[in-house]
Amino acid sequence: MSCAELNNLIKMINHIAEHIAIGENEAVIVPKVVVHIRNFWAPSMTDKIIDYATCDGKLLNTISKLAVHSLKAAELQK
Repeated sequence: MSCAELNNLIKMINHIAEHIAIGENEAVIVPKVVVHIRNFWAPSMTDKIIDYATCDGKLLNTISKLAVHSLKAAELQK
């Protein structure tokens, strides 16, 4: 995946996190972001954002980081 494609994934997940449940708290928003990613992202996209969060993740907003860590934890349990 190119740098531009990774940047696009970062922008997408941050946008989802910011808009999926405006005004709600993290406990509500994070699971909604996780469900959205599972339902609409290809596994390769999910893998890339997990890899990015593990290696760096500085461009992810707080909700995105929490959602990605939740996705990673679920992958490890498989």
